[in-house]
Amino acid sequence: MSTDLYNWTVCGEEVNDRNHEGANVFEFGGSKWMITDEWNGLAVYKTEDFTNWNKVGAILREGGTRECDGTKGHHADVLVRGENAYIIYFTHPFEDYRTCIQAAKLRIDGETLICDRNEVFDFVL
Repeated sequence: MSTDLYNWTVCGEEVNDRNHEGANVFEFGGSKWMITDEWNGLAVYKTEDFTNWNKVGAILREGGTRECDGTKGHHADVLVRGENAYIIYFTHPFEDYRTCIQAAKLRIDGETLICDRNEVFDFVL
């Protein structure tokens, strides 16, 4: 926790239900979200207070049909613009670990996030 972004206090673990990395926290659609890379797609968590997180789903576990998008998604970032949110993630479609960058539009479905990585969309900035 920080009040000035220079001095930080460790408050304890936020999510400890499984190993993960690349946590990303953002607000979208009136809710607070966190996605983490759990090496089997991305886990989706939701909170009311940025402290108590509940796992509410997973995205990008199955490969897509676009070029270089046939494997699990990893280490994502999210760009929120008004009513729209886009997830930017990478894949490792080749055995030599070359990386491809992909993007998909996020949507809220009930209490979780979903994305159709094969959907064609326009960025709305």
